[in-house]
Formats: sequence, C-alpha cells, structure tokens
Amino acid sequence: CRAVFVNFRDTAGFDRCFGRHYLEALLQRSFRLVGQFCLLSQNAGLPIYRNWVPGCLRRIGQVLAMMPEKRSLLKVLCRALPEVESGAKAPLTWIDL
Repeated sequence: CRAVFVNFRDTAGFDRCFGRHYLEALLQRSFRLVGQFCLLSQNAGLPIYRNWVPGCLRRIGQVLAMMPEKRSLLKVLCRALPEVESGAKAPLTWIDL
C-alpha cells in the first residue's frame, strides 16, 4: 500500500487531496475484503481465508483513525472488534493529508 501511494503521489504529481481519496479507497477495499474472506471461509469451505480477516480489520482501524469525521463509526467498531481498536492505535503515518 505504501509503495503505491508514494509512487502515485511523487511521480504522477497528485495534489494533497490524493491522500484523502487514497484513504477512502483503502477503507472501502478493506471492508470488502473482510466480507469476501468471511464468505470464502464459511460458504465455500475454505477456512484458510479466515486468517486474513484480523489484518483487514486492523487496517480498517488504522484508516478510520485518520478520518476525524468517522470517529463515531470507529468507536462502534472498536467496541465490537478488538482488531479494529488495535489498528486505531497505530494509524498510517505515511499518508499526507
């Protein structure tokens, strides 16, 4: 993720709002992957995909911690999912907002 962000920011000449759009896309992707991995492990009988869910949940916490307008969502998810809370304690510092 970091390499892609830095590449687009530096070589393509994107402005500062690129970081914001990148966070939004990363958040959407992480939510989608949590659902996809849960479905693959439960419905398709592929339990190995369950191992990827905690990392995606941590990434959701990392991203939400950088989005002040999403604080209420972050609070709800932190109460329900400890992985989101652990991610929120280590936000992505390499994204310029």
